[in-house]
Amino acid sequence: MKQYKTSANRGRVIKIKQEALLKRSRSIKKKKEPFISNRDKQILWYLCNELTSKEIGKLIGLSNKTIDNIMTLLLRKTRSKTRIGLVKYAILNQIYIFEGYARTKYLRKNKKKTS
Repeated sequence: MKQYKTSANRGRVIKIKQEALLKRSRSIKKKKEPFISNRDKQILWYLCNELTSKEIGKLIGLSNKTIDNIMTLLLRKTRSKTRIGLVKYAILNQIYIFEGYARTKYLRKNKKKTS
């Protein structure tokens, strides 16, 4: 394959390389969707409703450090760089359906009454 004395050989080599690339690209499997548990979905939902990790922790009954750790794991699972990326992921994968700002106000208002 390393001999390129004639242009005909070069053409055959290129064709063989192209065929090999096509076979390889067909055999590449699609990336699997990350497994997101119900707890992760719940935290994503609260995150989409503009709650801080401290507020989420109080609602769920976990410490804010635990919520931050779960968020870090979610960032890795979804391959996001920021929390905004997590929100984007939640909306695109229908974990969160935007209902408007009134829902967020309702959550914050009720949270203050129960505390």
